[in-house]
Amino acid sequence: MFSCKYDGYEEDSSSSKYGSFESWYFIFSSTDNEQDFRNADAFEKMMNLELEADMKTLTQCYRGREAATSKAEKLDTQTNDELLYDPGEDDANTEWVKKLQENSQGGETGSDETDAVLNCPGCMTLLCLNCQRHAKYKTQYRALFTFNCKVEDKPLHLPPGSDTSNLSKVTIEDSPSIHESDNSDIFHRVICEVCNTPVGLCDSAGVYHLFGVLASHS
Repeated sequence: MFSCKYDGYEEDSSSSKYGSFESWYFIFSSTDNEQDFRNADAFEKMMNLELEADMKTLTQCYRGREAATSKAEKLDTQTNDELLYDPGEDDANTEWVKKLQENSQGGETGSDETDAVLNCPGCMTLLCLNCQRHAKYKTQYRALFTFNCKVEDKPLHLPPGSDTSNLSKVTIEDSPSIHESDNSDIFHRVICEVCNTPVGLCDSAGVYHLFGVLASHS
């Protein structure tokens, strides 16, 4: 009734419909490889970005150091006028003051030691580089040579018996006529020849007694 003819071969329906196992393995393997390639590309890009950032930072640091070095070298080569400073000025001023001290002693080489440097209180003009401070009255100085001091011709006198140790406190009177027989100490007023500020007295022996001055002590 029924004829059944079997040729010994059965078609694998699953293989014909869905493909073989090797085909699916190749597909999945290809997908994984593509994903790996994408990950590798992303990682490489990320590393390149980090490298570029590091190189940029290092370049900026190097340029900053170069700029600082160049600036330092430029400062080293600047002139004294550009720096507003002369490193040899102090030594030059010292030599200049020594020469002034020698000249203030009549051109003779003398000691450069002094109790103070005296200046005019009105205009700060230099008055004396070689002076001796009074042992008791600390604001009074005695000197033989001065600068910028003018001795007035009009004589002054102290009454006999006056204490001449502190000339800044005694009363000195004008004397229109002083005779050699007068028993009084004769003085002449000393003023700054720049601003005419009274700065002391000069006695008959030519010694300057300066008390209205600004003193700078070393």
